[in-house]
Amino acid sequence: MKKLALCAVLAVLAACDHKSPPALPRESVNLPKTDPAPAPTKTDLAKPPAPEPAKGTVVGHSAEVSAVAFSPDGKLLTSVGIDKVVKVWDSAKGQELYSLTGHSAGIYAVGFSPDGRFLATGGGDPLRSAKPEDFTVIVWDLPSRTAVRRLTAHTKIVSTLAFSPFGGILATGSHDGTVRIWDVTSGRTVASISARSAVWSLAFSPDGRTLVIGGQKDVVYAATDGYSETARVAEHGDSVSGVAFSGDGGVLASGSADKTILIWDPVGRKSGRKLTGHAEGIGAIAITRDGTRVVSGGYDRTIRVWDVASGTALKTLEGHQGFISGLAFSPDGKMLASCSADKTVRIWSLP
Repeated sequence: MKKLALCAVLAVLAACDHKSPPALPRESVNLPKTDPAPAPTKTDLAKPPAPEPAKGTVVGHSAEVSAVAFSPDGKLLTSVGIDKVVKVWDSAKGQELYSLTGHSAGIYAVGFSPDGRFLATGGGDPLRSAKPEDFTVIVWDLPSRTAVRRLTAHTKIVSTLAFSPFGGILATGSHDGTVRIWDVTSGRTVASISARSAVWSLAFSPDGRTLVIGGQKDVVYAATDGYSETARVAEHGDSVSGVAFSGDGGVLASGSADKTILIWDPVGRKSGRKLTGHAEGIGAIAITRDGTRVVSGGYDRTIRVWDVASGTALKTLEGHQGFISGLAFSPDGKMLASCSADKTVRIWSLP
């Protein structure tokens, strides 16, 4: 997101310092010639793989869709958007099960609790003089489909959130430059971390000991024992729109509005391989549980699947008509959900 080449938030962030990149037209596809093709040049060999068509499209939102998330058992897919609505879908059938309403402004962040019972959503309205309640985080009890907690403390848009792997603790990040740590049961803030700039993304390590924060160029590491900052590394050239851990915590990936993905050693706090290929900034990333593949969605309307070990693009997914604002893998890694400013959610099958 300052993405303004970033997440769906970018699309509406006229109040931020950056400008949203213009939507790009889809590239034309060159049809093969009937004449014998010339030998490939080095430039040809460097081109990314041909686009792969979308497998399914879910339509239901009336405005930009900003984030998606699968339930821990993979049976449910949830999406949120600028239309202030939370939609819950049957992930296998792509059918809407029900909607949740209660936010007074657009929603930009969503996440399931580890047991799948609760869903947290957060957002805000950056385009007007917003009221404090516009920046509320709502915790929903899914079996009863009711809001059981309304968490208020942030003073600007809530752009990201994440549950601790052990449940009971929720981290929320905001453009007010803070990360709030909440006890979901009591609804109280138990800690606050200063990010020194707008917060765009959050991820807990699988062991729950580390919280990684994507800020304005910085990747910040915080120990969850006391929630104190342990390292701050500025290797991106723009806002960090996404951070994601592999299932064993051995790989950390970050994506940025600077058009790059960095692969990190979470223990040494050092970045290694840099993945490049998007024509515009990156709005979202996701990583497989085994840490072998990273997926990135950009403002160039494409989704790219990368091999982490080699840094090569394995395939390109096309179909969205707007920038990519959110990505999520199903727990088994066989499905990828993407959402976009084009008001749709697409579900892709990945081998």
